Amino acid sequence: MYRHFFKPLLDFILSLLAVIVLSPFFLLFTPIVAIAMKGNPFFVQERAGKNGKPFKLIKYRSMTNKKDESGKLLPNNQRITKFGKLLRNLSLDELPQLFNILCGQMSIVGPRPLHVRYNDRYNFNQAKRLLVRPGLTGYAQVHGRNAVSWEGKFDMDVYYVENLSFLLDIKILLDTVKCVLRREGINNGAQIGTEDFMGTKPQVSLVEVSESDVELIMKWRNDESIFRYCVGGYHPVDREKAEEIVNAMVKENSDGIAKRYIIETDGHKVGFVGLYGIKGSEKIPELGIYIGEHDFQGKGIATETCLQLENIARSFGKQRIGLKVVAENLPAVRMYKKLGYHEVEIHQGEQVVNGKACDVVYMEKSI
Repeated sequence: MYRHFFKPLLDFILSLLAVIVLSPFFLLFTPIVAIAMKGNPFFVQERAGKNGKPFKLIKYRSMTNKKDESGKLLPNNQRITKFGKLLRNLSLDELPQLFNILCGQMSIVGPRPLHVRYNDRYNFNQAKRLLVRPGLTGYAQVHGRNAVSWEGKFDMDVYYVENLSFLLDIKILLDTVKCVLRREGINNGAQIGTEDFMGTKPQVSLVEVSESDVELIMKWRNDESIFRYCVGGYHPVDREKAEEIVNAMVKENSDGIAKRYIIETDGHKVGFVGLYGIKGSEKIPELGIYIGEHDFQGKGIATETCLQLENIARSFGKQRIGLKVVAENLPAVRMYKKLGYHEVEIHQGEQVVNGKACDVVYMEKSI
């Protein structure tokens, strides 16, 4: 009830009161910032809101727009002014975000809003920070903001999302007041010297398919959005057929004819893969990567999985490895090319995707 009703209501009421009370401050202070910054007093940037939806975040400017000879903005520490440092130390640069809160784009307490470009870089767990509206202050901001890694901050953001309550919000607000009084910065918008978050390398593990995976395999086989790019295409199955498929996989695993694995990352089962032709076949091993709940662009999982399968293939002393991929699946084609695979041939119209005949690209790599 608090998360979905009282928190948004309190955000609106408190931000409205704050804007009314601080209106004289905004009227007097905004021209001062304009003079100090020699121009527009506001910094406006697109950030990710609830569910990753972009919105325009508003702050007072603390940096100039100085550029180098090539027209590129200078590093942050060369553009921030003494006045800007004062704004940040007192957290005054954050005050215009009260209008973002009033408009329902932000909350008083929540994970700090980050660049929209980070949305695709979060792993499964980190992406939970987007389940709530971003905040003016947050749990991570009052727990060692600059001394904590991106992963550490996101872990704290997720902790907040999973434990969101009125009492936790009150505690964060009280801690925020302490930070401001001690001049411990709580804003983390464009922090000086902070490197871009480029994504956390996924920790992928491969677990051999077992009889317990019937429900999972059936779920994925019956979802066209999941299987549309898989070798063999989309073929719905009932439970009996799914059990038959899984039992065949388990037998092939034990016989060494092929190896099928469930992909696990961050505690989630996200797909399954196959390495075929390991024993009892003269053909080169063939990879098949089936990402269930995320596609080939998903968090680097497919790349890490492919590298693990290549290592397994090497252990069998194979010299080459092959695969086939639907040509329409451009992210997968690009991924394999980056990993050193080259096109061998293209079979036109070999697979049907959404009722349309699509080409299948056959690729190889020496290992």
